[in-house]
Amino acid sequence: MYAFLGRKKEAIEEGLRSLEVNSQNTIVEKNDSLSALALIYAQTGEEDKAIDLIEHLLTAPTDMYRPFSNMTLVDLKWGRQWDPLGNHPRFQKILASPEPKTVF
Repeated sequence: MYAFLGRKKEAIEEGLRSLEVNSQNTIVEKNDSLSALALIYAQTGEEDKAIDLIEHLLTAPTDMYRPFSNMTLVDLKWGRQWDPLGNHPRFQKILASPEPKTVF
């Protein structure tokens, strides 16, 4: 919510805190936190950090029933929450690529 309200500092702090809390959990739970952090970065103007996480998460195992962690190219293309990245060359390259395979 902080990211969508324009409260960058608080948004990033909460995203990093979630990652810290979930760092001892399963890889899927950690990836869920990373997905949320990627969205926070996208919404707060930290485009390169968001794209770094997206590149990793597109090949990472996730829980398809969690709202953030099920990251696919379709989600990135059509999910309006990713619009802030739309003009970034690296993001456009990701969208133009085939869906990567999950690495377990």
